[in-house]
Amino acid sequence: MANNLILRGNTWHARLVIPTHLRSAFNRREFTQSLKTSSKSIAAKLANDKVALWRLQLDAAAGDANAVEVLASELAVRVKEEESEGQYADVTTGMTNSSAFAEHYAEGLSETDRQRFYGILTGRRTLPLHTWVLEWADKAYSNAKTNQIAVNEIRNFCVYAPSVSDVTKNNIRRWLKSETRSKKTIERALSFARKYWTYLQDVGVVSDDAYPFMGVKLPDTLKAPESKREPFNEADIPILFEALQVDRSVYLASLIALHSGARLAEVLGLTKSDVVHIENYACFHIAGTKTKASNRYVPIHNALQPAIHLLLNESDEQWLIPNVRSKGGAYRRGDVLGKRFGRLKTKLNFPSTKVFHSLRKTFITVCEQAEAPEGVVADIVGHEKQTMTYGLYSGGSSIPQRARVMESLDFGLTISPIGLLKPQE
Repeated sequence: MANNLILRGNTWHARLVIPTHLRSAFNRREFTQSLKTSSKSIAAKLANDKVALWRLQLDAAAGDANAVEVLASELAVRVKEEESEGQYADVTTGMTNSSAFAEHYAEGLSETDRQRFYGILTGRRTLPLHTWVLEWADKAYSNAKTNQIAVNEIRNFCVYAPSVSDVTKNNIRRWLKSETRSKKTIERALSFARKYWTYLQDVGVVSDDAYPFMGVKLPDTLKAPESKREPFNEADIPILFEALQVDRSVYLASLIALHSGARLAEVLGLTKSDVVHIENYACFHIAGTKTKASNRYVPIHNALQPAIHLLLNESDEQWLIPNVRSKGGAYRRGDVLGKRFGRLKTKLNFPSTKVFHSLRKTFITVCEQAEAPEGVVADIVGHEKQTMTYGLYSGGSSIPQRARVMESLDFGLTISPIGLLKPQE
């Protein structure tokens, strides 16, 4: 925002340079407006609103069909706020600063755009529901895969609620009744929709008093949930890992998951710089994205130390697990390796309920059988704590506490030197 501030005398002004190809539309080189303050920190906050409106005008002038409507929606909110606070530019006409700006702006629009603009401004029309979905998803989900799933689910819902005003209990029920996917999948989709609606409330698009999702229940016609994933048992482990040795990357990723409880995407997201030392303990820094608790430090199990040392020193790759390529980008590496794991696991006739995620379940099961403190295990695997005392007030377990749990775990597996060997080129 520093580039959008300029000091003239003792007063700060908001400023936004207009791109060369759009200057003829505004008959000027830049937008400027006094912020009527000598405080830079206050000016920076005030400039945010000014610059945001100017950027919307630039997008509209550049041909963005949504920008005119989004600008009208933003101005409608501001007009209501100014009216409720009695902030009138002209008391006799009842016109606020925002309504005056809206009127001036509309004069420069084509007839079609002017009708769309006033339709939104006056409340006769509402914006398409999907207008803010990309903005919301980018702020809510840093994990690219989750981000895309969230966007797709909202767009699916938009078939039944094309505009903001169409988000009603009846339309939500129509959407849910049309679904044939599993109950778990629809629960996730409904969760995304609720979070998106909350975001729209937070940014002032919809009223805080509107609760169309309250009391909505899933229909009984949804498919029963698929069989739950099971942990691998003690007898499975040596059989599984002996077979995994034919694919070194799968073998190494599986070892880390078994000895840390990390999710597949978390294991494949580890870089060499994520191996750190805290209080003299070698740890993984797992930058989880599901919840705040999933961003954590996990002491490296003693049995893993030789493998991790080898990986840190053998190649130029940034990734800790090498040789996993995906055309879908870095965030799809987990999908690629998961399929490779699945093919090897299937050859051993393991049931469909035992998958890569079962290694995480195995880790937690071994922790419970070792009578490890549940709160410490939650910090290791990145689970939110459900109790008021530990979940809300505790700063979390210490690294030495987590290390003691790791030292108490025995998975009954001898790590094969053959499985660690780099394949000959």
